[in-house]
Amino acid sequence: MAEVVVDGLRIAYRRRGRGAPLVLFHGAFEDSRVWSGELGRLSRHLDVIAWDAPGCGESDDIPPDWGDAAWAAAASGFLTALGLEAPTVAGFSLGSIFALLLARHHPASVGRLVLVGAYAGWGGSLDAETLAARIASVEFTLTHPVEEWA
Repeated sequence: MAEVVVDGLRIAYRRRGRGAPLVLFHGAFEDSRVWSGELGRLSRHLDVIAWDAPGCGESDDIPPDWGDAAWAAAASGFLTALGLEAPTVAGFSLGSIFALLLARHHPASVGRLVLVGAYAGWGGSLDAETLAARIASVEFTLTHPVEEWA
């Protein structure tokens, strides 16, 4: 794995191929390994870069108070550290949120945006009680070992 340092944060990534750059952002509870098949196929025609998002895989953990602007700055800094100017950025699931934040906060950093299994917000589709229960479930999952999930 290769790595760059962005604002003191080590970000690991996998890179393969030549051609126009394609940056891949993985989903929640994943890392760049989820893109292994795509790295092989797409690298025949593209320069494919798959990051381990901060806090995932071999990248450094993030501070607990990180917000949208910090995620966007990390993604933009990652692209800059690799010398990429407005590459195609593809995000899957949670990675689509990172891609959207990057495009929102640093629009010049993104040439094309590809969102797969994207999520853009609840839009009021859930009542407050159901939403609170889902948030509590996610928080529990993130703060307890797998053995306690049952």
